[in-house]
Amino acid sequence: MILLKTNPTKYDMVIVKATNPNDTNSIWKFSQLDLNLLKMVIKGLWVYDILLDENEMKASLGMVLNHYPHLSGRVEHNGTGITMNNEGVSFYVKHQNNLKISDVQQIKNLHNYFNKGINIPGFVKGKTAPLSIQLTHLSDGCILSIHCSHVCLDGQGFFSFLNNWSKTVKKEPIGEILLALPPNILSPKYTKEEATKLAVAKQWYRVGLTSLLQLIWQKMTRVNQRTVQIFLSENLIKELKTKIEIRSEKKYSTHSILSALIVKLCNDLNGFTTNKPYSLVTVMNLRNRLKGIGQEYVGNAVTNIATPEFQSDLKLEEIAAIVNDTIKSMIEAEDNRLEEYVQLNIAAAQYTLPYVPFNLTTMNGSKPTCIYINNLSKFPIYECDFGKKNPVFSYPNDLPDQVKLWPSTPDKPGVNIYFSGYLAKNYSKIKNKREWLSGVIERENLPD
Repeated sequence: MILLKTNPTKYDMVIVKATNPNDTNSIWKFSQLDLNLLKMVIKGLWVYDILLDENEMKASLGMVLNHYPHLSGRVEHNGTGITMNNEGVSFYVKHQNNLKISDVQQIKNLHNYFNKGINIPGFVKGKTAPLSIQLTHLSDGCILSIHCSHVCLDGQGFFSFLNNWSKTVKKEPIGEILLALPPNILSPKYTKEEATKLAVAKQWYRVGLTSLLQLIWQKMTRVNQRTVQIFLSENLIKELKTKIEIRSEKKYSTHSILSALIVKLCNDLNGFTTNKPYSLVTVMNLRNRLKGIGQEYVGNAVTNIATPEFQSDLKLEEIAAIVNDTIKSMIEAEDNRLEEYVQLNIAAAQYTLPYVPFNLTTMNGSKPTCIYINNLSKFPIYECDFGKKNPVFSYPNDLPDQVKLWPSTPDKPGVNIYFSGYLAKNYSKIKNKREWLSGVIERENLPD
């Protein structure tokens, strides 16, 4: 491990470099899927009720960076990729013995409080690393905070990196890691004119002035920074799933069931008493679904799949079937439908076309009926023990997902639903939140 100590001010900081880098002149090229997220940062925060060994973690970080050389590199001058030159990653250590674990939840903007962060302009100009790590010692434990440029890792890549780092501490082997995308994703498929015609033919939604004004207003009023949490126990989810499958005599994925429930919750939060058209947007992992992208790939490999519009008064199983069928029709089609869809999304971003496959206006309104769901509940978020002990809590990233599904703590099995924006604002007005959730489910008249 190569450690370069800097002059400590408020923090102790070292630059950690890969211990055995390969070709430090090679370049990791951004795909358009990466470039879409160039100025976004994915953040993770884990709370431990023990002290992690900072020296051990620094040493193992140097070893795991051998497998993630782009995280230790710098953006090259023309911004098309990262030179994997092993200039290193900032690792901060801070002691806050005046804080206890119980104090953490009272702190606003946790992700930025416990991490110096990434200077995005500096990163884009090649002056700073795409990764920033901070270990904060508390009086009764510690906090590990990781910020990474979203251009380098998506959700699966991010949490896989963390767990591979944990395995390295324990001297456990880590699986193969791939940095390269296949040519069918890297090579443009459509010209600008072809992409425009195809987006219109497929009835994609045009991004108009209303949508842009909605986004500006949300930013000005900071409504998009509101977040609330609803806990669904594992037993409640199993019971809901069983009752729906008994009534419909069909099987559904847990994601489809939760998506259907979220529609019912959103409709109630919106205060609608009449039937309304809704649609759902699911963030879908492309690994092992799109030709050439395997589970080992760590860069960005997701797309957004939108259902057709449906009525809010449909039964839970009917909505679940729509979600399930929409996803299956995309990934099981034999006509390269998924690849063409991804390529059209890539072309729309590359040429900055004013078309998207879902309705931004109904998504960003004060009573949203296009619901965007990012399901992170299956990721191994609580498995990073670093040879000591699993974290007692993990806070979800602060990316502006309208609805985020996040695993609850191992001692309390289930899923946390995080609503943001207007949905969070409307939820905050409910007085008895437990009764409200039970009431929404009871109105579905599921069998006993």
